[in-house]
Amino acid sequence: MKKETLFLTSRQIILLIMGLSISGGTLILPGRCARILGAAGWLLVPAVGLLFLFGAWITARLGLLFPGETLIEFSRRLVGRPLGVLVSLVFISFFFLILPVEIRILQEVVNISLLPRAPSWFVTGAFLLVLSYTASVDFDTLTQVNEVLIEICIAVALLVALLGWRFFDPVNVRPVFSGDGRELTAYWEEAGMVLAFTGYPLVLLVYPFTRRPREVSRATVWALVAIVLMNTFFVLTVLGVFGHGETAGQAWPGLELAKAVNIEVVILERLDLILVISWLSAIFTTCFLAYFFVAFGLARLLGLRRRAYLPWALAPLVYYLSTALNNYFVWNRWLAYLSILAVLTGLVLPLFLLAVALLQRWLASPAHAEEEKE
Repeated sequence: MKKETLFLTSRQIILLIMGLSISGGTLILPGRCARILGAAGWLLVPAVGLLFLFGAWITARLGLLFPGETLIEFSRRLVGRPLGVLVSLVFISFFFLILPVEIRILQEVVNISLLPRAPSWFVTGAFLLVLSYTASVDFDTLTQVNEVLIEICIAVALLVALLGWRFFDPVNVRPVFSGDGRELTAYWEEAGMVLAFTGYPLVLLVYPFTRRPREVSRATVWALVAIVLMNTFFVLTVLGVFGHGETAGQAWPGLELAKAVNIEVVILERLDLILVISWLSAIFTTCFLAYFFVAFGLARLLGLRRRAYLPWALAPLVYYLSTALNNYFVWNRWLAYLSILAVLTGLVLPLFLLAVALLQRWLASPAHAEEEKE
């Protein structure tokens, strides 16, 4: 494992975080923002992004204190074995619970745009087979696959957004609150938007396998900066083209933008299909990264020498959970609950563990020992 990850660079770390963060949920992010703040919804992205940028810095700082260990090891030393195991399980559960909803989003996108008559069991089952195989590969192969796929996805998404500026109307994005007086519970259903910023906890599992831990720390922060800027630009473009009222009523605003900016050229006549195909790769990177780190974390937690069979063993459970999310409203509610885990793994637990680590170091410092003697 160590040999495989000697080639892990800052760029690869950034792309790993982006690969886990940019997913199917990004396609519905503009609609969420429009339903919460109306025309000012695009301002919500940098506001939430700044909060998780702080979380990324905290997480990177925590990992930097234990460059030779993963979260699985140092959490048990910091807070004791029982609580440390619980912390590890929270992180692993977060990665695992991403899988069913992303698979469900993929199935809906495929049925809407590519294979309208394909049965859900076929789409889900075929994807899970590929996913299980990919999640069992070595880390070096995983990073290389992620590099190619996420760069293609980002390039196509930026192309669609840039072409959308032909129809951009600045009046649609005036920073004036224009909400519709919805109940607080209705806003809770949009909480899943935070998942667009919470791919960075994976760095707590890769610090031991890099040559320069400080580069990982900087890369984590830069990855969040890039994610915030891209999401802001994407949401701003969609709101500027459609307006907040129409955007709020769309199930897949990202796909609607691609349909609106089709170019009258044969090769780009259906730009929405190009976006769909490239975005399926983004869903794939999110799923296989999450699945890989589930298997990796469980193997470290249970002391298993081999982790390759774990994705195959967990596949039936993933399939069952994905089929349980049988419509948009159910998996949207799932995302809202998953956002609680996202806040725990991205903000609360890293801050808590960092405070404990700094306190322990201070108590063990010579300066504190001298104070005790006095």
